[in-house]
Amino acid sequence: MKMRLRDLAMVRVRFGYLRLTVLLKREGWPVGKKLVYRLYRELGLQMRTKKRRKLASAQRATTQAATKRNETMVDGLRG
Repeated sequence: MKMRLRDLAMVRVRFGYLRLTVLLKREGWPVGKKLVYRLYRELGLQMRTKKRRKLASAQRATTQAATKRNETMVDGLRG
C-alpha cells in the first residue's frame, strides 16, 4: 500500500492525503484518512505549494481625521 500511495502522490502532485485517501478507496484498499495521513508523513510526502503572486496595491482613499473627542475614524467618515 505504501508503494501505491507513493505512486499516486507522484502522479497527482497537487493532491493531499485526503484526496489520495479517496483514490485508494476507489481502488479497493481498506484505508482511512488517519492511516493514509500516517503513511503520508512516514514517506516524507508533502503537497507542493504554489508561490503566491504579489498583487498590485490599489489606490487607497484618504481618511478624514477625527474632529471630536471619542470619535473613531469610521464615525468621522459617516459624517
